[in-house]
Amino acid sequence: MWILWRKFFEQHWSECSLREPVDVSALEKCQDELSVLIPKPLVDMFRETNGVLGPDGEYLILPVEEVVDTNVDMWLNHEYEGLYMPFESLFFISFDQSDDMYAFPILGDKTDAQRIFKWRRESDSRILYAFGLEQYLYKRWKCFLEADPYFWERDINCKDFDDYRMFLRWLSHPSDSRKECEVGADVQFAPEDEAPGSSMIG
Repeated sequence: MWILWRKFFEQHWSECSLREPVDVSALEKCQDELSVLIPKPLVDMFRETNGVLGPDGEYLILPVEEVVDTNVDMWLNHEYEGLYMPFESLFFISFDQSDDMYAFPILGDKTDAQRIFKWRRESDSRILYAFGLEQYLYKRWKCFLEADPYFWERDINCKDFDDYRMFLRWLSHPSDSRKECEVGADVQFAPEDEAPGSSMIG
């Protein structure tokens, strides 16, 4: 599924703030400094905006320079030793109002673009939060709509909500208006819209 992230945010989540695209050299520097490949969905987003600042002042996606600083700190901060389990298997991309953080798992020198975990600072638990970047952003968007950062703490699933399909359609067809994508509209969806996720860059 090809996504035009900038158009999506400008048309459907304008409360967020975008930045200038990331230069290719900055992406290469990030990968070199962290010795891990950035997931392709994140690379695609960086090519349109260097991070996404959410409506409440927290980064939904950290700028690439902060991705480097944050991961280096999480991996190498000796103050965390004995307090938390090691973080070397997580590639951190954002945080929320509770200061909990979100990360792709790292497998060898690559990241798994199909999954995003949530690290809860208070309990040091690492839970599967979303299947891919698209579903992750849907969940953050839904928390914003509900004005409840703990909306997903209850026993619910994305597919319990009609607007999940609408959200996925917005991503793949950013020029569609809200009226054309109203909940309950007679819209056909491709099978891949059911399970968002993207492959790794080589």
